[in-house]
Amino acid sequence: MASIFVNRLRKPLRALGFGVAPATTTADASVPRIDAGSGAPTASRTTGSLYMRTAGQNADDRLFVNDDGTTQYFPVKFHAPISVFRQFDDFLYQTITEADTPWILNSGSDAQAIDPAIATDECGVIRCTSGNNGGGYAADGSQLIGSVPVQADSGGLHFEARVRINTAITNAQVCVGLTDVTTLELPCSIGGGDALTTTASDFVGFVYDTGADTDEWFGVAVDSDTDDTGSATTSTAPTADVYQTLGIDVSSDGATILFTIAGTAVLTLTGAAGVSPAVNLYPTVIVNATTTTSKVVDVDYIDVSHSR
Repeated sequence: MASIFVNRLRKPLRALGFGVAPATTTADASVPRIDAGSGAPTASRTTGSLYMRTAGQNADDRLFVNDDGTTQYFPVKFHAPISVFRQFDDFLYQTITEADTPWILNSGSDAQAIDPAIATDECGVIRCTSGNNGGGYAADGSQLIGSVPVQADSGGLHFEARVRINTAITNAQVCVGLTDVTTLELPCSIGGGDALTTTASDFVGFVYDTGADTDEWFGVAVDSDTDDTGSATTSTAPTADVYQTLGIDVSSDGATILFTIAGTAVLTLTGAAGVSPAVNLYPTVIVNATTTTSKVVDVDYIDVSHSR
Protein backbone atom coordinates (compact mmCIF):
# COMPACT_ATOMS: atom_id res chain seq x y z
CA MET A 1 0.00 0.00 0.00
CA ALA A 2 1.35 3.44 -0.86
CA SER A 3 2.32 5.67 2.08
CA ILE A 4 0.47 8.85 3.06
CA PHE A 5 3.51 10.78 1.84
CA VAL A 6 3.29 9.23 -1.62
CA ASN A 7 -0.47 9.69 -1.91
CA ARG A 8 -0.41 13.32 -0.81
CA LEU A 9 2.87 14.73 -2.02
CA ARG A 10 4.09 12.79 -5.07
CA LYS A 11 3.25 14.53 -8.32
CA PRO A 12 2.26 12.64 -11.47
CA LEU A 13 5.10 11.58 -13.74
CA ARG A 14 5.36 14.26 -16.46
CA ALA A 15 7.13 14.15 -19.79
CA LEU A 16 6.74 15.77 -23.20
CA GLY A 17 6.53 13.00 -25.78
CA PHE A 18 7.09 9.99 -23.52
CA GLY A 19 8.69 7.08 -25.41
CA VAL A 20 8.11 3.36 -24.79
CA ALA A 21 10.88 1.23 -26.28
CA PRO A 22 10.04 -2.41 -27.13
CA ALA A 23 13.68 -3.40 -26.51
CA THR A 24 16.85 -1.86 -25.13
CA THR A 25 18.39 -2.04 -28.61
CA THR A 26 15.54 -0.19 -30.36
CA ALA A 27 16.75 2.95 -32.10
CA ASP A 28 15.22 6.19 -30.82
CA ALA A 29 13.64 6.89 -34.19
CA SER A 30 11.70 3.60 -33.98
CA VAL A 31 10.36 4.05 -30.45
CA PRO A 32 6.57 4.65 -30.22
CA ARG A 33 5.64 7.80 -28.29
CA ILE A 34 2.79 8.97 -26.13
CA ASP A 35 1.81 12.58 -26.77
CA ALA A 36 -1.05 14.84 -25.73
CA GLY A 37 -2.63 18.05 -26.94
CA SER A 38 -5.94 19.85 -27.34
CA GLY A 39 -6.20 19.58 -31.11
CA ALA A 40 -6.20 16.68 -33.52
CA PRO A 41 -2.89 14.77 -33.92
CA THR A 42 -0.64 16.05 -36.71
CA ALA A 43 2.94 15.17 -35.73
CA SER A 44 4.87 12.48 -37.60
CA ARG A 45 5.40 9.55 -35.25
CA THR A 46 6.37 5.87 -35.26
CA THR A 47 3.58 3.40 -36.03
CA GLY A 48 1.76 2.51 -32.81
CA SER A 49 2.37 5.87 -31.13
CA LEU A 50 -0.53 7.17 -29.04
CA TYR A 51 -2.02 10.66 -28.89
CA MET A 52 -4.38 11.80 -26.15
CA ARG A 53 -6.63 14.72 -27.10
CA THR A 54 -7.49 16.78 -24.03
CA ALA A 55 -10.32 18.63 -25.80
CA GLY A 56 -12.01 15.47 -27.08
CA GLN A 57 -15.77 15.44 -26.67
CA ASN A 58 -16.88 12.14 -28.16
CA ALA A 59 -16.18 8.43 -27.88
CA ASP A 60 -14.08 8.53 -31.06
CA ASP A 61 -11.98 11.70 -30.65
CA ARG A 62 -10.14 11.27 -27.33
CA LEU A 63 -7.43 8.71 -28.10
CA PHE A 64 -5.63 8.11 -31.41
CA VAL A 65 -3.05 5.59 -32.64
CA ASN A 66 -0.55 6.23 -35.43
CA ASP A 67 -1.04 3.82 -38.32
CA ASP A 68 1.55 4.61 -40.99
CA GLY A 69 4.71 5.84 -39.31
CA THR A 70 4.09 9.43 -40.45
CA THR A 71 1.02 11.61 -39.79
CA GLN A 72 -1.92 9.21 -40.20
CA TYR A 73 -3.83 8.50 -37.00
CA PHE A 74 -6.97 6.49 -36.34
CA PRO A 75 -9.29 7.01 -33.38
CA VAL A 76 -9.57 4.40 -30.67
CA LYS A 77 -13.29 4.10 -29.98
CA PHE A 78 -14.75 3.63 -26.52
CA HIS A 79 -18.11 1.98 -25.99
CA ALA A 80 -19.94 0.99 -22.88
CA PRO A 81 -21.45 -2.40 -23.82
CA ILE A 82 -24.93 -1.37 -22.74
CA SER A 83 -24.87 1.80 -24.87
CA VAL A 84 -24.04 0.32 -28.27
CA PHE A 85 -26.50 -0.32 -31.08
CA ARG A 86 -25.46 -3.26 -33.23
CA GLN A 87 -27.01 -5.08 -36.16
CA PHE A 88 -25.14 -8.22 -37.12
CA ASP A 89 -26.56 -10.68 -39.60
CA ASP A 90 -24.91 -13.95 -40.64
CA PHE A 91 -27.88 -14.82 -42.88
CA LEU A 92 -28.63 -18.15 -41.26
CA TYR A 93 -32.13 -18.32 -42.70
CA GLN A 94 -33.75 -21.05 -44.76
CA THR A 95 -35.54 -18.35 -46.74
CA ILE A 96 -35.70 -14.58 -46.32
CA THR A 97 -38.68 -12.26 -46.44
CA GLU A 98 -38.80 -8.53 -45.76
CA ALA A 99 -41.54 -8.84 -43.14
CA ASP A 100 -39.50 -11.16 -40.93
CA THR A 101 -36.05 -9.53 -41.12
CA PRO A 102 -34.51 -6.03 -40.97
CA TRP A 103 -33.78 -6.17 -44.73
CA ILE A 104 -35.38 -4.75 -47.85
CA LEU A 105 -34.95 -6.83 -51.01
CA ASN A 106 -34.79 -4.80 -54.23
CA SER A 107 -34.38 -5.87 -57.85
CA GLY A 108 -34.76 -4.31 -61.27
CA SER A 109 -37.41 -4.80 -63.91
CA ASP A 110 -35.48 -7.37 -65.97
CA ALA A 111 -36.81 -10.89 -65.52
CA GLN A 112 -33.33 -12.17 -64.67
CA ALA A 113 -32.82 -9.62 -61.88
CA ILE A 114 -33.65 -11.44 -58.65
CA ASP A 115 -34.40 -10.17 -55.16
CA PRO A 116 -31.52 -11.16 -52.85
CA ALA A 117 -32.12 -14.73 -51.67
CA ILE A 118 -30.54 -17.19 -49.26
CA ALA A 119 -27.96 -19.49 -50.86
CA THR A 120 -27.23 -22.96 -49.48
CA ASP A 121 -23.58 -22.13 -48.86
CA GLU A 122 -21.32 -22.77 -45.91
CA CYS A 123 -21.63 -20.30 -43.00
CA GLY A 124 -24.83 -18.66 -44.28
CA VAL A 125 -24.94 -16.52 -47.41
CA ILE A 126 -27.38 -14.18 -49.08
CA ARG A 127 -26.98 -13.85 -52.85
CA CYS A 128 -27.63 -10.81 -55.05
CA THR A 129 -28.17 -11.76 -58.72
CA SER A 130 -28.34 -9.07 -61.37
CA GLY A 131 -30.34 -9.07 -64.59
CA ASN A 132 -28.79 -9.40 -68.03
CA ASN A 133 -30.56 -6.64 -69.91
CA GLY A 134 -27.51 -4.37 -70.02
CA GLY A 135 -29.70 -1.30 -69.67
CA GLY A 136 -28.72 0.00 -66.24
CA TYR A 137 -29.45 -0.73 -62.59
CA ALA A 138 -33.17 0.09 -62.86
CA ALA A 139 -33.45 -3.02 -65.02
CA ASP A 140 -30.58 -5.19 -63.81
CA GLY A 141 -29.85 -4.20 -60.21
CA SER A 142 -30.14 -6.61 -57.28
CA GLN A 143 -29.86 -4.89 -53.91
CA LEU A 144 -29.87 -5.85 -50.24
CA ILE A 145 -30.53 -2.85 -48.00
CA GLY A 146 -31.28 -2.47 -44.32
CA SER A 147 -34.53 -1.06 -43.03
CA VAL A 148 -33.06 0.31 -39.77
CA PRO A 149 -31.15 3.59 -40.20
CA VAL A 150 -27.90 4.65 -38.57
CA GLN A 151 -26.29 8.08 -38.26
CA ALA A 152 -22.67 9.17 -37.97
CA ASP A 153 -23.41 11.70 -35.23
CA SER A 154 -24.30 8.86 -32.86
CA GLY A 155 -20.54 8.27 -32.61
CA GLY A 156 -18.40 5.25 -33.42
CA LEU A 157 -20.23 4.34 -36.64
CA HIS A 158 -18.80 1.09 -37.99
CA PHE A 159 -19.79 -0.95 -41.04
CA GLU A 160 -18.34 -4.27 -42.14
CA ALA A 161 -19.35 -6.79 -44.79
CA ARG A 162 -17.73 -9.96 -46.10
CA VAL A 163 -18.53 -10.23 -49.80
CA ARG A 164 -17.40 -11.89 -52.99
CA ILE A 165 -18.18 -11.49 -56.67
CA ASN A 166 -19.22 -15.04 -57.50
CA THR A 167 -18.87 -14.62 -61.27
CA ALA A 168 -16.26 -13.10 -63.55
CA ILE A 169 -15.42 -9.63 -62.24
CA THR A 170 -15.69 -8.04 -65.69
CA ASN A 171 -18.59 -5.81 -66.79
CA ALA A 172 -19.84 -5.36 -63.24
CA GLN A 173 -20.80 -2.57 -60.86
CA VAL A 174 -20.83 -3.24 -57.11
CA CYS A 175 -21.42 -0.88 -54.18
CA VAL A 176 -20.98 -1.93 -50.53
CA GLY A 177 -21.57 0.50 -47.67
CA LEU A 178 -24.12 2.95 -46.28
CA THR A 179 -26.58 4.92 -48.40
CA ASP A 180 -29.48 7.29 -47.86
CA VAL A 181 -32.52 5.71 -49.56
CA THR A 182 -34.08 2.26 -49.36
CA THR A 183 -35.46 2.11 -52.89
CA LEU A 184 -33.45 0.48 -55.68
CA GLU A 185 -30.46 2.70 -56.41
CA LEU A 186 -26.83 2.28 -57.45
CA PRO A 187 -25.29 4.93 -55.16
CA CYS A 188 -22.21 5.52 -57.29
CA SER A 189 -20.69 4.52 -60.62
CA ILE A 190 -17.22 5.18 -62.00
CA GLY A 191 -16.39 5.95 -65.62
CA GLY A 192 -13.47 6.89 -67.83
CA GLY A 193 -10.70 8.81 -66.11
CA ASP A 194 -11.96 7.26 -62.86
CA ALA A 195 -14.64 9.95 -62.74
CA LEU A 196 -17.37 9.43 -60.14
CA THR A 197 -21.08 9.74 -60.81
CA THR A 198 -22.96 9.69 -57.50
CA THR A 199 -26.68 9.01 -57.60
CA ALA A 200 -27.06 9.01 -53.82
CA SER A 201 -27.15 12.37 -52.03
CA ASP A 202 -25.38 10.85 -49.02
CA PHE A 203 -23.27 7.70 -49.28
CA VAL A 204 -20.10 6.20 -47.91
CA GLY A 205 -18.81 2.93 -49.24
CA PHE A 206 -16.70 0.77 -51.49
CA VAL A 207 -17.38 0.98 -55.22
CA TYR A 208 -16.16 -1.39 -57.93
CA ASP A 209 -16.96 -0.50 -61.53
CA THR A 210 -15.21 -1.94 -64.56
CA GLY A 211 -16.28 1.16 -66.47
CA ALA A 212 -13.46 2.92 -64.61
CA ASP A 213 -9.93 3.08 -65.94
CA THR A 214 -8.75 1.51 -62.66
CA ASP A 215 -10.55 -1.77 -61.96
CA GLU A 216 -10.16 -1.74 -58.18
CA TRP A 217 -12.27 -1.01 -55.12
CA PHE A 218 -12.67 2.73 -54.62
CA GLY A 219 -13.47 4.38 -51.30
CA VAL A 220 -16.18 6.95 -51.92
CA ALA A 221 -18.11 9.47 -49.83
CA VAL A 222 -20.74 12.05 -50.76
CA ASP A 223 -22.26 14.63 -48.43
CA SER A 224 -25.47 16.39 -49.51
CA ASP A 225 -24.65 15.82 -53.21
CA THR A 226 -21.05 16.99 -52.76
CA ASP A 227 -18.50 14.30 -53.59
CA ASP A 228 -15.54 14.02 -51.25
CA THR A 229 -12.51 15.05 -53.30
CA GLY A 230 -10.43 12.45 -51.46
CA SER A 231 -12.49 9.59 -52.90
CA ALA A 232 -9.98 7.34 -54.62
CA THR A 233 -8.87 3.82 -55.40
CA THR A 234 -7.84 1.59 -52.52
CA SER A 235 -5.24 -0.09 -54.75
CA THR A 236 -7.02 -3.38 -54.08
CA ALA A 237 -9.07 -5.27 -56.65
CA PRO A 238 -11.62 -8.02 -56.12
CA THR A 239 -10.87 -11.54 -57.28
CA ALA A 240 -13.60 -13.75 -58.71
CA ASP A 241 -15.07 -16.16 -56.14
CA VAL A 242 -12.83 -14.86 -53.32
CA TYR A 243 -14.31 -13.26 -50.21
CA GLN A 244 -13.07 -9.88 -49.00
CA THR A 245 -13.93 -8.19 -45.71
CA LEU A 246 -14.70 -4.52 -46.34
CA GLY A 247 -14.78 -2.17 -43.35
CA ILE A 248 -15.75 1.47 -42.88
CA ASP A 249 -15.37 3.65 -39.77
CA VAL A 250 -16.92 7.13 -39.71
CA SER A 251 -16.22 9.86 -37.14
CA SER A 252 -19.10 11.51 -35.32
CA ASP A 253 -18.89 14.64 -37.50
CA GLY A 254 -18.83 12.53 -40.67
CA ALA A 255 -15.59 14.18 -41.82
CA THR A 256 -13.06 11.40 -41.14
CA ILE A 257 -13.65 8.05 -42.80
CA LEU A 258 -11.39 5.01 -42.62
CA PHE A 259 -11.69 2.26 -45.24
CA THR A 260 -10.21 -1.16 -44.47
CA ILE A 261 -9.91 -4.43 -46.37
CA ALA A 262 -9.26 -7.54 -44.27
CA GLY A 263 -8.57 -5.22 -41.34
CA THR A 264 -5.82 -3.27 -43.12
CA ALA A 265 -6.27 0.44 -43.74
CA VAL A 266 -6.46 1.17 -47.46
CA LEU A 267 -7.78 4.76 -47.57
CA THR A 268 -8.62 7.61 -45.21
CA LEU A 269 -10.82 10.59 -46.04
CA THR A 270 -10.26 13.60 -43.78
CA GLY A 271 -12.51 16.60 -43.93
CA ALA A 272 -12.95 17.35 -47.63
CA ALA A 273 -16.66 16.49 -47.47
CA GLY A 274 -17.22 13.14 -45.81
CA VAL A 275 -20.83 12.23 -45.16
CA SER A 276 -23.67 14.18 -43.50
CA PRO A 277 -23.53 13.30 -39.77
CA ALA A 278 -27.28 13.64 -39.09
CA VAL A 279 -28.64 11.89 -42.19
CA ASN A 280 -30.19 8.43 -41.98
CA LEU A 281 -27.96 5.86 -43.65
CA TYR A 282 -28.81 2.24 -44.46
CA PRO A 283 -26.39 -0.70 -44.92
CA THR A 284 -26.44 -1.96 -48.48
CA VAL A 285 -24.89 -4.25 -51.09
CA ILE A 286 -25.90 -3.87 -54.73
CA VAL A 287 -24.71 -5.48 -57.95
CA ASN A 288 -25.43 -4.45 -61.54
CA ALA A 289 -24.34 -5.93 -64.87
CA THR A 290 -23.18 -3.52 -67.56
CA THR A 291 -23.63 -6.01 -70.40
CA THR A 292 -25.98 -8.92 -71.15
CA THR A 293 -24.22 -11.30 -68.76
CA SER A 294 -25.69 -11.59 -65.26
CA LYS A 295 -23.48 -10.91 -62.23
CA VAL A 296 -23.67 -12.39 -58.73
CA VAL A 297 -22.46 -11.03 -55.38
CA ASP A 298 -22.54 -13.22 -52.25
CA VAL A 299 -22.76 -11.64 -48.80
CA ASP A 300 -21.49 -13.78 -45.92
CA TYR A 301 -22.36 -11.27 -43.18
CA ILE A 302 -23.04 -7.60 -42.49
CA ASP A 303 -22.16 -5.90 -39.20
CA VAL A 304 -23.22 -2.33 -38.37
CA SER A 305 -22.84 -0.54 -35.03
CA HIS A 306 -22.64 2.85 -33.33
CA SER A 307 -23.10 4.39 -29.89
CA ARG A 308 -26.63 4.83 -28.62
